[in-house]
Amino acid sequence: MKNDFKNSFSWSFSRYNLFNFCELAYYYHYYGSWSGWDTYAPEQAKNAFRLKQLFSKELWLNIILKKSLLSAINSKSLSNKTLPAQFEHQLHRTLSFDIRSIYSEEWENDPKRICIDELYYNESSINEVVAWIKNKAADKIKILCESRMFYDISRLPYPAFSNTNSPLSFTLDDIQIWCSPDLMWNYQGKINILNLNNGSGWSFLGGLNMLYAKQNRNYKPNSITCHTVFTDKDSCFSVYGIRSPKEIVNIIRDSSKEMQSRLTFDQKAYIENFPKTTELKKCESCRFKGICLTKKI
Repeated sequence: MKNDFKNSFSWSFSRYNLFNFCELAYYYHYYGSWSGWDTYAPEQAKNAFRLKQLFSKELWLNIILKKSLLSAINSKSLSNKTLPAQFEHQLHRTLSFDIRSIYSEEWENDPKRICIDELYYNESSINEVVAWIKNKAADKIKILCESRMFYDISRLPYPAFSNTNSPLSFTLDDIQIWCSPDLMWNYQGKINILNLNNGSGWSFLGGLNMLYAKQNRNYKPNSITCHTVFTDKDSCFSVYGIRSPKEIVNIIRDSSKEMQSRLTFDQKAYIENFPKTTELKKCESCRFKGICLTKKI
């Protein structure tokens, strides 16, 4: 039986990447999982929705760092003396909450609770995953707190910061485009937009942030600074380059047409129109591998 789901199309860098990674995984994520949160949804949709919520360890770490930094800034006691301690406090608080949830296996009853893909597929033990995140988080927070970037942020007045808790969006050709900056502040007539720990695609994400600031904040390009912060084992450094906004716009337009071409004329998605990747090695790291082989959706 064909699956028949309606879903409003929008564009994001993660959506674009997943479509290029595997169209079948893309189908599961954006269409096969639709309504899977509902108690009365088909079992196939519930399974896809559960897998859609899985996190990699790396993504989990980035989310914890962002939440903790925003919480520290929002404590309203911002200064170069208090921010490091607040950041560390918030990180331990967020991490403890998530770890308790993982040990309690709350995701079994609520798919939106944190679950790591390695745990779901029994590729690592809970203790191994928790040890990894604790060690990595300790390294990252030490490096960030000792960095010049962190020092500069701690000296900014609290009202300079903007809320970036939710994904932000702008429109292009009537398509909603999503971006997710980790931190944003206005200072001395300029807007600064920062992304933490983005490896591949960092220049593209910086370009998206610039397009957002131009359209939704009415800033001119010379008043927009897009930062990308990288950390390794021993240091932290910032990069200010971005991909050409004109090139990004062309990629968004072309890829949107390609993705929408898989839908029917009335914007319905059918699984047979989304072929599985021919690079089977990709399946090893795919969160949907548990249902892909059986094709129960």
